[in-house]
Amino acid sequence: MRIVIACSSISDFYTTPHRLSGLGAKICGESLAKCGHEVTLLNFPATGIAQTVPLPAELGYLKPFILSGETGSFSFFTSFKRWGPDSQKCAALILESSPELVCISLFAFAYAQDAISLARALRSLSPRARIAAGGAGVSAWPEYFQKSGVFDWVIAGEGEEILPRLVQLIESGNLGLARDKGSLAQMKMPLQPAMIAGDSVPVIMAPTTILSSRRFYSVSVARGCPRRCRFCTNYIVHGRRFRKSPIQAVRAALVSLTNKRGTAGNSVHFNFEDDNLLVDPEYFISILELYKEYFPGASFSAENGLDYMLLTSELVTQLAGFGFTQLNLSLASISEDLLQKQGRGLSLPHFEEIVTQAVRLGLPVIAYLIAGFSEDTPESIAAALAYLAGQPVRIGISPFYAVPGLPGFDHERFDGLSPRLCLGSAMYPWNNSLSTQMFVTAFRLARLVNCMKEMDNSSNTKGVKDPLVKEIIARSFTEKQIFTILKEKKKRIIRKVEGLDPVLLEAFFREVK
Repeated sequence: MRIVIACSSISDFYTTPHRLSGLGAKICGESLAKCGHEVTLLNFPATGIAQTVPLPAELGYLKPFILSGETGSFSFFTSFKRWGPDSQKCAALILESSPELVCISLFAFAYAQDAISLARALRSLSPRARIAAGGAGVSAWPEYFQKSGVFDWVIAGEGEEILPRLVQLIESGNLGLARDKGSLAQMKMPLQPAMIAGDSVPVIMAPTTILSSRRFYSVSVARGCPRRCRFCTNYIVHGRRFRKSPIQAVRAALVSLTNKRGTAGNSVHFNFEDDNLLVDPEYFISILELYKEYFPGASFSAENGLDYMLLTSELVTQLAGFGFTQLNLSLASISEDLLQKQGRGLSLPHFEEIVTQAVRLGLPVIAYLIAGFSEDTPESIAAALAYLAGQPVRIGISPFYAVPGLPGFDHERFDGLSPRLCLGSAMYPWNNSLSTQMFVTAFRLARLVNCMKEMDNSSNTKGVKDPLVKEIIARSFTEKQIFTILKEKKKRIIRKVEGLDPVLLEAFFREVK
């Protein structure tokens, strides 16, 4: 069967290369190809340059916080963008190969409207097209996609387990498509997530950036997490059981990669998408040893974040030795009571031990905070920012965003709401503990702290050389306000940021001198 697996274009304020790797689509394509099918993979978000598009009406509440012409390290989001072509163009490209089945892959529920828009465009060009939807984004709330009326099949769970069976049923005629006068009657499929049986999973690697002298790959070698952090969606698709790729399978994948044209002699960086690898640190180390065997000059990262509670100083030393370029640590909060309610532990002394060891070894550290838990207050966020301001780390701040299926967020909570409110960049007050105004203020304060750290870093003279950066930092702490840089008539000027939350500003500048 001729099959196209397409990652629909996505719309957001920002993204990162590893988020566009299309790992799920890739492994589903490989699974179908092994069954003898002709598979074309189209990863639309990874093609071309992002295009600025109008801000969706449902995100209009962010408009007062977006400053035209803002530029530089202090800035908030400046425009809403689309990664990949528009839906009509994507649909036309898909239909060029006359597919007998189109599978739309979606990695996050927040981009549901982009996937549905692509399916509608396909229907407009080819009313009798067979269309399925799957991926982590679909698995969060499969009924939402079913109710859209544009998909023949909605697949929940690990697609490489379900898709070959679905195609087999289609070919055998057991799942014919019923239509009445051109209207689509959807086939009913089980909507409970399906998972690969057993304790092993396939290894997935996909390039994200290819340069003349350096290649970047996203990697996944494990699924499932036994930990029960209430804010994590990992279990929705992959369950609670930790499963990993067999060493032999990883070795075979690396052999295949070394044989690919243009790989040999290139400096290669591997980013592990898995945020659960420290559940089995011995396995993680064995994987790194294997990668270094085939790519001795490789470097590594784990940008989704590692749980510092599962790290030790010895393990940090090992990671640095293997060539980790930075440590991304998920701190989440500095409130022990809050984290206990979220099923997460806290030990600031241990966090500081890990950070100290990383810095001693020359490893930059990014520490992630989540703002907007139900127990959060402006004072608690100010305290967390102040704490990290005193640590040798960069701050990554993430507004809490809900996803259907999280504890306390049943599907009914999302009725009538746009999936785009589930974007981290939407800064929507899901728990009503912090307002959008407070989220934006916290975001800008984190930027201020990071710029201050860059200026103080003797190894980084860029910030020191820019007089506007130095002036903004000085004025911010003197006037206890936030400033930024605007570009007007080819000149850069300093402008005070209006409309921020006064309570959070006061609490922050009281804590940080």
